[in-house]
Amino acid sequence: MFDVAKFRQLFPALQVKNPPIFLDAVGGTQVPQSVIDAVTDHLITKNGNKGGVFPTSVKTDEMMEETRKIVAEFINAPDSNEIIFGPNFTTLTFNISRSFAKTWKKGDEIILSRLDHDANVSPWVLAAEDAGVVVRYMDIDDKTCQINLDAYQNILSEKTKLVAFCAASSSVGTRTDVKKIAQMAHKVGALVYVDAVAYAPHDSIDVQEWEADFVGCSSYKFFGPHVGFLWGKREYLETLPAYKIRPAPNDIPVKWMNGAQAFEIITGAKAAIEYLAYVGKENPSYRVLYPKFASRQLDIHAGMAAIAEYESSLTWKFIKEIKKRPRYTLWGVGDEKDKMWRVPTIAISLGNEQSGKIAKYLAKNDIYIWSRSVYSISLSERLGLEQTGGFIRVGFVHYNTPEEVDILLKKLDQYQV
Repeated sequence: MFDVAKFRQLFPALQVKNPPIFLDAVGGTQVPQSVIDAVTDHLITKNGNKGGVFPTSVKTDEMMEETRKIVAEFINAPDSNEIIFGPNFTTLTFNISRSFAKTWKKGDEIILSRLDHDANVSPWVLAAEDAGVVVRYMDIDDKTCQINLDAYQNILSEKTKLVAFCAASSSVGTRTDVKKIAQMAHKVGALVYVDAVAYAPHDSIDVQEWEADFVGCSSYKFFGPHVGFLWGKREYLETLPAYKIRPAPNDIPVKWMNGAQAFEIITGAKAAIEYLAYVGKENPSYRVLYPKFASRQLDIHAGMAAIAEYESSLTWKFIKEIKKRPRYTLWGVGDEKDKMWRVPTIAISLGNEQSGKIAKYLAKNDIYIWSRSVYSISLSERLGLEQTGGFIRVGFVHYNTPEEVDILLKKLDQYQV
């Protein structure tokens, strides 16, 4: 059994008297004490810039290398030097999209997804405008919000240079078939750029199994502080032109990381993944799922598998109950036989009621959720929700409990339009 009470004890925000119900995790999770301690320790004992010969600088360089290694284990990247850090996934994507655009020519095409957070849309749209490149979109199924692979196949061509999409929707929780979409893109010679931000807190990531070329995440979505990272295949990180200052080396990964990094925050990301490894150690039965991994990497992926199974129980408890309440509309995958195609991010709406009003009502009852399009503008437009009240987004993670699901349902029942 997954011991949620044990893990909740490690999160200071959950240990206050009468803590709120944090269902806002898709926008950012709470953090365990070990992450707070790591950030504090760095500022006390290692607070120096990179590249120096004195102890604090040497310790900072060592920490950066150690963090790249654990991130590589977290996503099963083949080379830790393929890991780039930055403020968040959005900023990293804006930065590298400029480099992609330098390789495009007029008449080329890129394919984006209607399912995605705008962080994986607008950077590419703007880069395409600069380069005179055509933007096409993968459409979705109205009911399940899954990408329509037949429609996607129809817009792929030899002109396609990039396919950018999410591993899981940050709004409706739909998972995509990353490997299939990547394989189809590679058949026409296109590169594949995956937003795994909304996927990372919920299940194991294997970028090599996915056959992606780039995958990005943000640590604050998986129990760490506000920092992002991007993995890219060495061949592309080395050959793509980087916008950088003149003294910056041409070697990866520093080629892509201008200036000083938020070192104390990056060490917090390392601690967040170490926490996930601890979850794995506490749930050793899941190790059999990952015969190719060993040691810490095995613990990390076992931890993610344990989290995935526990969160699934919360997800389907809520979905089964909300479907009994016909005044609410559920968006995305709603049939438990298809549970492999969703993460515990759930969007619901109430007719034309403004979702912001529902969010304020829940906040007054100490239940924290997000509302409106939550940056997935293309999806909200596609579903017709920009013209109505939008949706509220419920985000379960492994520190949530079945009792919290019951309280949420009770409060939704009590809401008066």
